[in-house]
Amino acid sequence: LLHFAGYLVLTLSTLWSWKLSVGVLQPRHYVTVWMLGTLYSAFDEITQIPVGRTCDGADWLCDMLGIVLGLILFRVSQSRAFPVLSKPEK
Repeated sequence: LLHFAGYLVLTLSTLWSWKLSVGVLQPRHYVTVWMLGTLYSAFDEITQIPVGRTCDGADWLCDMLGIVLGLILFRVSQSRAFPVLSKPEK
């Protein structure tokens, strides 16, 4: 649950900060966040081995689910279904 929540928050934070700096996000931005999140979570799991922790596939799966849900929630929040969260660009 902690892995899921952590990567969900990380994904949402990354997307919001990117949107605030560049404006409207394109599909390539979403793919980039997904790819970098995937690589980072794999690196995070693998580098636990040298410090005496276990590299767990279930943890990585929870990381991935958090990333995917973060991407989906961000995209939905940008749609017309949530006009309060999605301010029109000037």
